[in-house]
Amino acid sequence: MIDLKSYTLEELESVITSLDEKKYRAVQLFQWAHQQNIKVIDDILVLPKELRNKLSQNFFIDTIKIEKRFDSRIDGTKKYLFRLHDNHLIESVLMKYKHGFSACLSTQVGCRMGCLFCASTKGGLVRDLFAGEIVDQVYQMQKNSGVRISNIVLMGSGEPLENFENVMKFLSIIHDEHGQNIGYRHIALSTVGIPEKIKQLADKGLQITLSISLHASNDELRKEIVLVAQKYSIKSILDACTYYIKKTHRRITFEYALINGLNDSADNARELAKLLKGMLCHVNLIPMNPIMESELQPSSKKNISQFYDMLVSKRINVTIRRELGQDINAACGQLRREYGLTTKGTKKKEIKKAFAGDIVSLAGMERVDVGETAACKENPKPLSIIEIDAPTLSMTFRVNDSPFAGKEGKYVTSRNIWDRLQKELQTNVSIKIEGTENGDEFIVKGRGELQLSILIENMRREGFEFQVSTPKVIYRELEGKRTEPIELVTIDVADEFVGTVIEMLGYRKGEMLNMVPGNDGYTRLEYKVPARGLIGFRNEFLTTTRGTGIINHSFYEYEFYKGDLDKKSRGALIAMEKGTATGYSLFNFQARGILFIGPGVEVYAGMIIGEHSRENDLVLNIVKGKKLSNVRAAGSDDAINLVPPRQFSLEQALEYINDDELLEVTPKNIRMRKKILREIDRKREMNRLNKLSQE
Repeated sequence: MIDLKSYTLEELESVITSLDEKKYRAVQLFQWAHQQNIKVIDDILVLPKELRNKLSQNFFIDTIKIEKRFDSRIDGTKKYLFRLHDNHLIESVLMKYKHGFSACLSTQVGCRMGCLFCASTKGGLVRDLFAGEIVDQVYQMQKNSGVRISNIVLMGSGEPLENFENVMKFLSIIHDEHGQNIGYRHIALSTVGIPEKIKQLADKGLQITLSISLHASNDELRKEIVLVAQKYSIKSILDACTYYIKKTHRRITFEYALINGLNDSADNARELAKLLKGMLCHVNLIPMNPIMESELQPSSKKNISQFYDMLVSKRINVTIRRELGQDINAACGQLRREYGLTTKGTKKKEIKKAFAGDIVSLAGMERVDVGETAACKENPKPLSIIEIDAPTLSMTFRVNDSPFAGKEGKYVTSRNIWDRLQKELQTNVSIKIEGTENGDEFIVKGRGELQLSILIENMRREGFEFQVSTPKVIYRELEGKRTEPIELVTIDVADEFVGTVIEMLGYRKGEMLNMVPGNDGYTRLEYKVPARGLIGFRNEFLTTTRGTGIINHSFYEYEFYKGDLDKKSRGALIAMEKGTATGYSLFNFQARGILFIGPGVEVYAGMIIGEHSRENDLVLNIVKGKKLSNVRAAGSDDAINLVPPRQFSLEQALEYINDDELLEVTPKNIRMRKKILREIDRKREMNRLNKLSQE
């Protein structure tokens, strides 16, 4: 049985004519196989039943299955782990750029080229991928992500030119106007350098981009890094590249992975520049991705910058590749090794020894925390303790005591909340939990607003119902002065938004450390910002940059207090009594400020239903309906036009509430409310605080 997706249109025409059918049936078959994403031949309804039966006797349509998908929180990169029909695993990566979406595809299961820093070569070559299996990576990613892929890079697991026949068929299929119709200039092929195959590719005359994984400036060094360099010299590869350029008039890209202390010196850069002088080429410097099977480490930013500057000074066209998907092991081969070679389904196997990087279960120990050492009793020497950054923000979690308590949640008691927080400690090592004198309240300390909001969202989805306070910074005393946590913030933002982002960080007491314009229309900003200044910043940043900005921050140090932030003082619109909000009341009060709810929403006394246009709070009766009468008056039947209410995400709501307010979190709703629900009790408390301040 042969997979129909692996056939080019020309091959399908031969199959169809051999069955005494018209040639146009081949076009129909090709279109349904490569546009409709059908799984069985019998679903190709445009073909006669008799023809479908004939095809089903000798052919089938193979579909690879998504085993796992990993999404980067840093840049939106998606990594896919696919399982083939014979149970082997391959990987693909979907990356978002300004020009569209690019897919990095695998061409083999494993690889035998022997690059020291590549995870996919560690298990050796298993088999070549068929053309249908290569093209189906594109179809499955498009279907799963809901986006159209416009650019393709054959740079995943495997050596494309070693699987020459299937790769050529793939290029024909993906380029065909009856399929995905992706232009050859939108396709790049990365090879370690097989001279005879490069010349064979040149003779095809395809306008694809050819990339050579060079990684060294001389043969001796390359033999250390790439095993196949024992067979092919750099001169033979460059001669083949010259032939390719003459045949296609296309520029060659040389990939150069920078490895600390091995190939990243100034001498290496000078030697590389001399090697490539006068050639129509471009050098792409790649910060190496470390893998657990190798002790090699990536070059420092300083060495990368010096290497880059040396090539530029020698008039070599050079760029530094952006690092995408760092938090999801986006480099090829890493997931396949982890999921294909270290586990066997859900079964556990007893072992006598394990090595660095292995995931194991310890029997006989109730609990082992991060930083602790499990050692033999004959030689109980502990390893050095791993230091974990201390929490910088705290929040109060408390039992929901609003009038709607217990209506929407499954777990509502203080015991439920305490047990869940204790469970979080077992996997979230940077969080700290403290009890209070009030048994219904707990203080949760974490590394930032995002970490705490993720915990809140997870609990909400699990069926918990509770209330949280606004995040508060954890201050320290130093030399009798107050200090606060400072975050080191790195931002990659499009040039058009740089000014706006700088202004936003200025309001939040940010201090610029560095600003580096990039070559791809993006600028990198490095800032020191107080942790309190970053509360709610992520959402505002993504909105301002239209989702294109990338932000990452980590704890820097404690510094002296930077002063109060410029925060707009605003009052709240508060519901007067329990009931259902009516459109009539909302229409009459919408001129008083910005509403957060629409008609038909259940409210209670003390619930925040909007933002007042002035600084003071205003209590409103929004459950009042229109009085009915049998007397008609001018304007009494006018339509009510309500302004759409302002909607809040969890992070936005956490930033919005004040110290005297709480956020009520349930599986179905997020509500803002005053800590003291009754208006008369709030006034008494305010008078009490005013008297204390005067004394």
